[in-house]
Amino acid sequence: MTIIVATSKPDVLMASDRIVVSVGGKIVSTAGVKVAVDGGMLVGVAGGFRECQVILRAVGAGTVMSCVDWPERVRQVLREAGCLKAESGTESMDAEVIVAWKAGVFYLGGYFDICDLGTYGAIGDGAPYALGYLESVEGDVGHRELAKACKVAERRCAAIRGPFEVVSLTGREIGDLHPRDGGWRPVA
Repeated sequence: MTIIVATSKPDVLMASDRIVVSVGGKIVSTAGVKVAVDGGMLVGVAGGFRECQVILRAVGAGTVMSCVDWPERVRQVLREAGCLKAESGTESMDAEVIVAWKAGVFYLGGYFDICDLGTYGAIGDGAPYALGYLESVEGDVGHRELAKACKVAERRCAAIRGPFEVVSLTGREIGDLHPRDGGWRPVA
């Protein structure tokens, strides 16, 4: 299960949980990377483990997001890795992708449909809860608001757990909100 939230204003940021595999309701790994940096963009993935790993590896190598037709490039990378499903002649992936850069936040769905989300968005099982919180935020969505959106999703979705990772174009920070004052506390 996953929560990834992104914003493009005032800064390009993406926050995610770190749960990678949940087997029978048991959390197996809590150190997964779900967000990659490619030039001036942040790319987050949720969904099938293999598809997510293939996409993140390609983004990390700079072979996906640098081209204008990046949705088609994601499809090509997954096809080459044998990860695409084909039903009734339509290809699909068991993943969803969120991309944040200065121009906005974009969503790439399982059928390679692309949607402009505006200045913030969320994907994964915790997305409805995170988006509900973000809708209530007045003004720009920053570091603290993304972490709070993850925390709301954690309270409402059983397989989402902190600590959370907040990624900017310049670095990564793993931490959680302090239970008393709600301030961000990095985890060493």
